Amino acid sequence: MLELENKKILYLDDTKSELELFGDEFSKLTKNLILFHYQDESLEELTEKIILENPDIVLLDYNLSTTLKGSDVCKKLREENFSGTIIGFSTVPCKERFLESGADSFILKDVRNPKSIIEELRK
Repeated sequence: MLELENKKILYLDDTKSELELFGDEFSKLTKNLILFHYQDESLEELTEKIILENPDIVLLDYNLSTTLKGSDVCKKLREENFSGTIIGFSTVPCKERFLESGADSFILKDVRNPKSIIEELRK
């Protein structure tokens, strides 16, 4: 089981209600949680902000906007030599897209059962 208490976790999502819902659950795992609400930043701005935070784990939603996907952010982070763990985290079943872009894993987001995510994240 992965120990998360001392890990810095950054969660990026465009949906504020999901940030709050899952943020509540993630805050039970670590005291070092960063919630990023995507608000039309460019891929470069977003990547720079994430790298500056230097998290151990990044959770990326897939549909950030009509033109920007979480897999794009993942690919850019890897191009910038980000070495932390990247996990695709979405209601959209897009595991292959994330893995092809350099993600370490993918967790299907279940908004009806946010507690189930904790066990998946600890794996």
